[in-house]
Amino acid sequence: MNSWTVVAYWLYKILTFSNGNQINNFDYIESTTLKNTLPVSGTLPVTKRIPRVYCANFCIQRKQCQMFFHENVGMHCLLYDSLIWNETPTKVSNGFRAYRLLNDGRAKCRNNDVWNRDGNICFRQYNSSSMITSGEAKNRCNALQSDLLIIDTIQKKMFFENYYRGTNSLPALVGLSDKSFEGIWIWDNGVLFNYFHWGLFGVEFNGVDITRPGVFCLNADCGWIGVYKDIFMVWDNCCSKTSHWICAYSP
Repeated sequence: MNSWTVVAYWLYKILTFSNGNQINNFDYIESTTLKNTLPVSGTLPVTKRIPRVYCANFCIQRKQCQMFFHENVGMHCLLYDSLIWNETPTKVSNGFRAYRLLNDGRAKCRNNDVWNRDGNICFRQYNSSSMITSGEAKNRCNALQSDLLIIDTIQKKMFFENYYRGTNSLPALVGLSDKSFEGIWIWDNGVLFNYFHWGLFGVEFNGVDITRPGVFCLNADCGWIGVYKDIFMVWDNCCSKTSHWICAYSP
């Protein structure tokens, strides 16, 4: 081993055995569409001369890390705390391969569902060709051992903002309402809505919806999320009719 490999090896051993437990049984998969590319910003370099499996373990050790990039010739290792969406700016970087974590030693998301690792949820947006009620959307989530999406932390809010901006997804129903007490917005898990997470222009609960995407109604008691006029926001919309909703569950 040369000096770089020795340093990397012992750093890896210290990290993986620091609590007396070696992390194993995790999975990752190569994102072949990202061959020879890197994100323009946001990657964290680890060091040179690290085999790919060590790079994967560095990603596992960093709670926020969801992807890592590895270059075989120089064995460069870069960590990335998000996922690469359709609109994520990338640059050409020959020799790099991108790998997405599928789990971190626990159960993993179902096929085609998206993992927000730091938020500990898997999710998928569903669309219907016909209108259904919020109750029906909730039942469809329940049938998949899921619930309507809850965004009760700043991490989840930031993650879904990146998701929406990066995928151009349609506005969707989430697990938020003021059905029990008019004007008091509560997530379906009983947590009060936190206005601070969304900022000054990120919320519009006005009891009637004619300016936001969706179906007009005079009794708008259900929460929707989406990008409107370049602002990722939450607003009140109909509970009676929806064709887009997001189901989520813990892996």
